[in-house]
Amino acid sequence: MGEAHDTWQDAARQKLKPWRDRLVHELGGTMPEPAPRGITFDQLVELLYPALPAELRPDVDEAAAGDLALVSTIPDAGHD
Repeated sequence: MGEAHDTWQDAARQKLKPWRDRLVHELGGTMPEPAPRGITFDQLVELLYPALPAELRPDVDEAAAGDLALVSTIPDAGHD
């Protein structure tokens, strides 16, 4: 069972899950999709930007204008 927090109930649930899903689909039902666990960049900005100090907003705006997948587009805040 691997990890200490696994119980026999968890193991049984995982073993039966494919059968349950197949039965539900054969009966014409659908399984709900799990909720996403992360947030998008836009959601993060909506949460943080209003509380962001005014002196940091230009740096955030500059970083958001670039390709956020590239570290080189994110300005260094004086860290060496």
